Amino acid sequence: INAEYMGVPICDSFPIRHAIQRLNLGGRDVTTYLARLFYESGVNLCKSGDLQTVREIKEKHSFLRSGNAEAPKVQYTLPDGTCVELGSEMHRAPELLFQTDLISREDPAIDALAFKSVMLCDIDSRRGLFSNILLAGGNTCLAGFQERMQEGLDTLAPVGLAGGIKVLAPAERKYSTWIGAAMIASFPTFEAQWITAETYADEGNPCIHEYGLSCQGAA
Repeated sequence: INAEYMGVPICDSFPIRHAIQRLNLGGRDVTTYLARLFYESGVNLCKSGDLQTVREIKEKHSFLRSGNAEAPKVQYTLPDGTCVELGSEMHRAPELLFQTDLISREDPAIDALAFKSVMLCDIDSRRGLFSNILLAGGNTCLAGFQERMQEGLDTLAPVGLAGGIKVLAPAERKYSTWIGAAMIASFPTFEAQWITAETYADEGNPCIHEYGLSCQGAA
């Protein structure tokens, strides 16, 4: 998601709604911050038309690092033929998800968000949830994201959970939302929950909100 990340604890196939947490930062913020870092290093990619280029650079070369690993330098050719060197910007930009104060935000870091989400659940469920932290979304595909998340959660873990937290990064996590939606939409019972084009044409947006509230009540 470009706009936000969410921590959604799920027990017995149902989300624990009161424990859902949101981080109002997303891939777009990482891209914008990367453009700013480029500008500070003398590479001006701040125009609206340049953000797609910055996004492509982010997706191909950005990474999260654990500890004090050296950041490799990479030569990259921009669409206009200019060759630039990519350095520390490539790990400093996505690090804002774990250090939101880098852009003067007071939001909790993404590892703290996941930790809080689990801790808001029933104490008997926490160990199972901590052992199955599942990553999903495009930016979780950045190199080193899984390791950085694991490092952050291990730091936050209480003594009794030492070694019991496991961050899972399935290969298809970039498309997890679509895969899950497709599976649900394939259930025969889902057909009764559709909002038809005719209903939407007659009632407009209110029918969507009404449907959302009825689903929450049913859950």
